[in-house]
Amino acid sequence: MNIISNLKSDILITITTHFKLEENRRKNIVINLNTEKEGFGDLSCNAALILSKDLKIAPRDLAGQIKEILIKKFSDLIEKIEIANPGFLNIFLKRETWLKVTGELFSLKDDFYKLSQKETEKKYLVEFVSANPTGPLHLGHGRNAIIGDVLSNVLKFLGYDGSIKEFYINDAGSQIEKLGECLKIRCQQELGMDVVL
Repeated sequence: MNIISNLKSDILITITTHFKLEENRRKNIVINLNTEKEGFGDLSCNAALILSKDLKIAPRDLAGQIKEILIKKFSDLIEKIEIANPGFLNIFLKRETWLKVTGELFSLKDDFYKLSQKETEKKYLVEFVSANPTGPLHLGHGRNAIIGDVLSNVLKFLGYDGSIKEFYINDAGSQIEKLGECLKIRCQQELGMDVVL
């Protein structure tokens, strides 16, 4: 795990502990790394929106409380937190935090991207291609084979060792029997036999 993953996890634990949340409420809280929208912070969090109903506090007011807690606890990593309607937390990290992330990236190399053991407990089956052998192959089949294989390799790289990839070959069933019978009859016709398709 890297500093960003650890921070996201620590923020979640801090909110959970402070508000004495049960596991079923905690799992709906999402902390996203913003990579596309400038001005929305480096991380965004929906905790105030998720918890406001149970805690009977308006989302914006709850966001203000969470903001104070996080700024106080993570002042070494967080530059500021802005509250966006209706109660999202936009978290801006300090420049020094990003320098630490860069240092980790170079020192940890591939391990920088690895997930924690708890995050990789799920198992995945990636089944791909399934080209119909009785029909024409097309570019999409090749594309799907590449996407399926790459996705499986990414999961393995991230630490999902129990995941399975399966290049599915659709070579059974009545369609294949009909194709085989058709091929047999056409071959017999080519050899001069009097058979009807």
